[in-house]
Amino acid sequence: MCMVNRVIENKLEYKPDGDCHLYLSMNRRNLVITVGDSWSYGDCLGDLGSHAYRRSEEWSLHSSLYRDARLTHCWGRHMADALRADWFEASTRGSCNDTILHESEWWCCPDADEFLAQYDHVYLCVLLTEPGRADRYHTLTPEPEEILRTEEADCYQRLRQMIKRRPNTHFWFGCNMTRSYNPMHNSSWNGTPWMDVIADQAIAEQGWLSGVATHKLNRLYMKPTVSKSLQQSWKQHFVDHTNKVAPVWKHLHQHELHYAGHTCHPRPQAHKMYADYVLANAGW
Repeated sequence: MCMVNRVIENKLEYKPDGDCHLYLSMNRRNLVITVGDSWSYGDCLGDLGSHAYRRSEEWSLHSSLYRDARLTHCWGRHMADALRADWFEASTRGSCNDTILHESEWWCCPDADEFLAQYDHVYLCVLLTEPGRADRYHTLTPEPEEILRTEEADCYQRLRQMIKRRPNTHFWFGCNMTRSYNPMHNSSWNGTPWMDVIADQAIAEQGWLSGVATHKLNRLYMKPTVSKSLQQSWKQHFVDHTNKVAPVWKHLHQHELHYAGHTCHPRPQAHKMYADYVLANAGW
C-alpha cells in the first residue's frame, strides 16, 4: 500500500476557494500526475455546472458529487487505468501557466522524492493554459502580444529544466485551448491543443482566449498612470484579437462535447478522447 506523507496530505486538503487535489491510490506500481487549469481539474463534470469557488451551502451540497465525477471522468483517470497506475490530480481552476508550472516543478524537486520512490514508473502530464493570465510576465510594451510570446518562451524553458531534473520520469507537455507562437522542439511536447483534438480539426488560435487573461491584461494597461499611447495599443489589440477568437467561441458553444455556458468545459467524452490521444502520441 502506498504511503502518504504529511506533505502530500497538505496537498490534498481543500483550499479556501473550494478547490482540492485528488489522489486515487489503487495499490499500483505506477503513478500518473496531471497538472493544468480547470479543464484538467474536471470543472463542470457530472452535469452539475461550475463548482462554487468558495465554501458555501452550494459548495457543501455538491463537493462530494464533483469529487466522484472527477474521479470517474477526468482524462487523468483514463490515463491511470490504461497505464495501470495510481493517479494524482494536481490542477487548479482558473490557474495561470506560472501556477501550473510551479506545481509541476514541485514534483521534480527533492520534496517529492519520498512519495515518488514508491513507484516503478512516474508519468508527469502538464497541460498549459492560455498565455496572459500570469502576472509575473506583465510588463508594459507597445505590442501587448510580446507579453504573450515572452510568457510562452519562459514556460518552455521551465519545462526543459524539469526534464533535466527528472530524467527517469515520463513527461507529456501540451496545451488545452491555444496554439503556440513558436512550438517547443522536444519529444515530450505536443502542440495540438486539447480543443483541436475534440473538434478533430484546427480550431484554436494563438494568444489569449478567455476573460481570465484579458481582465488581467486590461488591468495592466488601463491604470491611470499608463500613457494614452499604450492604452490605445491595448484597446486596438483587444478589439482585433476578440474578433479573431470569436469563431472559436462560436464553435465551443455549439459543440456537443463542450458544456453549455460561458466556460464551455469539456464533457466526459472529451476527457476520454484526450486521454486516448495522449496515449497514442506520447511514445512511452
